[in-house]
Amino acid sequence: MGEIAERLNALTVTVQSPDGCIHATVRGPREVEVQVGQRAYLTYARHSVGEFEHQLAALATLAWTKYQRAVRDIIGGTEPDLYHDPSGEEVVNYNTQLAQIEVEATSDDELVSLRTRGMVHWWVHIDPRLIRQVSSEQFLASLSGALNQTVSRFLVQSYALRDKFFGDGLPDKFQPIRSIR
Repeated sequence: MGEIAERLNALTVTVQSPDGCIHATVRGPREVEVQVGQRAYLTYARHSVGEFEHQLAALATLAWTKYQRAVRDIIGGTEPDLYHDPSGEEVVNYNTQLAQIEVEATSDDELVSLRTRGMVHWWVHIDPRLIRQVSSEQFLASLSGALNQTVSRFLVQSYALRDKFFGDGLPDKFQPIRSIR
């Protein structure tokens, strides 16, 4: 494994919500851990679901932005056409379309719904009736399920877009399965 791949595999970023009550650790686009203290969870769940939604949306924006900046810092000059020459028409068009990819997902229990555009703009909806009935652990499990679906859907679309513009092909895990004869 090359040095860049090792650094990307080891990449971890941590962020906190604007109010400091929720923390997220990102260890790759598919591994995100969210933590909220029990006291903060109970306050949000009982009195301020709208504020909880706002803080989670801001946390998602901060986490994705910090993660992408760290990736670009590691990659550095290895992909100059994509990261250091943003003036090329193809790159500008790619980045414009990437920023417009919109995906959404809802947890299996319908407690949490997430929507994002370009992984920078996030909207969170929490069912105010259901949140009062679940523990913070159950809530975080629902959030994790919705988040995993959202990120996966975004990555599939972003890989397809990248392939359209740059002909990189899709990673093996996103290639359609062909029947074996």
